[in-house]
Amino acid sequence: MSIITTKRKYTLFLPTSVSCEIKRITHKWILWTSGPFGILQRAFPDTLKINLHSHSISFFEASGVKTFAKFCIKLPILTAEFGPIFLAVQKMIFSCAIGFRRYLRVRGVGYKFIYDKPGTLTINVGYSHILSKKFTDEIQIKATRKFKMIRLHSKGLTEVTSLISSLRNLNKPDVYRGKGIRYRYDKRTSKEGKKRRTF
Repeated sequence: MSIITTKRKYTLFLPTSVSCEIKRITHKWILWTSGPFGILQRAFPDTLKINLHSHSISFFEASGVKTFAKFCIKLPILTAEFGPIFLAVQKMIFSCAIGFRRYLRVRGVGYKFIYDKPGTLTINVGYSHILSKKFTDEIQIKATRKFKMIRLHSKGLTEVTSLISSLRNLNKPDVYRGKGIRYRYDKRTSKEGKKRRTF
């Protein structure tokens, strides 16, 4: 395949803790990113032109020509296809370098998180029984001193968001008093209760 014209160029600067490697296999590029939080890989179409430097990686939005026997087919790249590819690489680098963090907190008398066993989180949210949730080893959990807030840290964004939403669904905040499990910056307006009628 030959590149004819270059339309756009995007450059991502790599942090010092992340290293990338590119390999071309039949009709696609394979990109590996490795960092403190693990190794990720993703395949991209060969209609892209990728240049890897010591501290940066560049993507060229181009149109190419493929020759099959006696036929010549033009393959232009649209901007709508190139945008998600660039964002996916940016997400890979971010997840390998820093990871994704999400926070949960509880509100109520006696409500708290208990993290004493690896891979299991126990929650006391006012029920007669104690709730427990299991998760993979890739997710790291750290609690505050009073066990009212926890921080979930992982390289996968979907894993963290799915776990944090399932934990919140165990006991959603009450619309009147606000007791329950909520996000860190979850602003909820409390409903006004019934007023006693005075004669």
